[in-house]
Amino acid sequence: MTTAKRPPADAETARRTSRADATADAIQAALTAAGGAVTCQTRRGQDVTIREVRRCTGDGTTWVEVWLGGDVEGGDPHFRIFNPPQLVEDPHGDVVHAGRRFRHDPVAALAEVVASNGGARRKGRRR
Repeated sequence: MTTAKRPPADAETARRTSRADATADAIQAALTAAGGAVTCQTRRGQDVTIREVRRCTGDGTTWVEVWLGGDVEGGDPHFRIFNPPQLVEDPHGDVVHAGRRFRHDPVAALAEVVASNGGARRKGRRR
C-alpha cells in the first residue's frame, strides 16, 4: 500500500498563490479587452457582470476580491474568493476529472461561483 505524501506547507501555498495569480491575470486581461466589465452567462441562465478583480495576499494565503457592477473605488469587495476556480463543466472540454469534462475558463468559473452565492441577475432582478 502506498500513501500519497502531502506537499510541504510552502509548496501548497505556492500552488494556491500561482492559481490565484493566474485567475486574476486572466480576468484582468478579459476586463481590459472588454473595456472595463465582463458579463458572463452561467449554466443556469444567470448574468454575472464582473467589474474588477484584485489579487490579495496575507498570512501566507492568496485570494481574489471581486466587485460586481457599480463603482469600484473606495468600496469593499462584493466577494472574497480563496483558491479561485479555473475550470467550468463542459461536455466538450479537454480536461477530464472523475469522469466529468471541464474546460479552462477562469472568467466563467469565477462567474459560476459568484452566481451560486447570490451575485447574479435573472430577468432583471437581483437574486
